[in-house]
Amino acid sequence: MIVEIPRNIKYGRIFKFNLRRRKSASRAHNFVSNFRIGLKALETKRLRYQHFKALIMVLKKMFKKQVKYKVNLSFCFPITRKSAQSRMGKGKGKRSYWASYIKKGEIILEIDVGHSIPDINLLNGLCSVSYKLPFKCKFVKLWY
Repeated sequence: MIVEIPRNIKYGRIFKFNLRRRKSASRAHNFVSNFRIGLKALETKRLRYQHFKALIMVLKKMFKKQVKYKVNLSFCFPITRKSAQSRMGKGKGKRSYWASYIKKGEIILEIDVGHSIPDINLLNGLCSVSYKLPFKCKFVKLWY
């Protein structure tokens, strides 16, 4: 699974991104480009890296080695949290997890499943995959 998470962070924190690049990159992911099926977000939300790992595990468990996928995300936003019993002040908290901001209509994941799988099994498997996400989503097909 190749997903972008920052490895080298200067001074233990991540710096501001150029939002113009982020907006243009998200517009490019509004359609399924190469693979057969895409997972499209219907809400604007924040996706945790743990949610995405659970989604990929279910996808691999349902379809074994017959599935190929392409990820259109980068988990590059650190979400910080202070401990529960700390007093006010004394700076920002530690990084709790990495997240990616998803916009409405963005294709999160592109999936290519072999033609040997019947459509009924494919739809049941993809519905169970979509339950792992914290927002509503639907599957879109590539039309030639």
